[in-house]
Amino acid sequence: MQAQLNEKPRPLAEVNLEVPAAIADAVMKYLRKQPRRRPDSAGLLARSSARLRAASISSLPYPGIATDFLPILVAMLSTADGDAIVTENIFAGRFKYVDELRRLGANMTTHGHHVAIRGVSSLQGAPVKATDIRAGAALVVAALAAEGESRVYGTGHIDRGYVDLPRRLRALGGKVERCSDKH
Repeated sequence: MQAQLNEKPRPLAEVNLEVPAAIADAVMKYLRKQPRRRPDSAGLLARSSARLRAASISSLPYPGIATDFLPILVAMLSTADGDAIVTENIFAGRFKYVDELRRLGANMTTHGHHVAIRGVSSLQGAPVKATDIRAGAALVVAALAAEGESRVYGTGHIDRGYVDLPRRLRALGGKVERCSDKH
């Protein structure tokens, strides 16, 4: 899979995730107080006209932040303004994708079940390899934010968890195409 944007990346994120009601209620209360964010009947729409700000997060059992969300959040934090610590409290060894994000220029290091992140102003396209479903999706998100062309290998992992991800990302404006997965 190949991913790139033709223009300099715009800080824009649209997220539509199914989340437990308790988390959704807390997020909605917060979002109602924030500019440019609104709840939507089909999900959650969040847009930013500026660089995201870093925030430290931890995975926790329900109703906390699901461990499956961490890879994409880590990818987003890689270009956020400031420093963040991401803690994985549920499973060991879930940060295998961090080395791949570093290939794109992310400034992060792992320490046991923590990732220390110092946001960079931009990522650079590079070849990366997905090691699992969620990490693969995170690498595609990071590749779309990167300047230049990226190739994501190991897309079989991504295909197991996301139906026709390239088409969906193209619908959002990303330049994504399926190509040979030989590396």
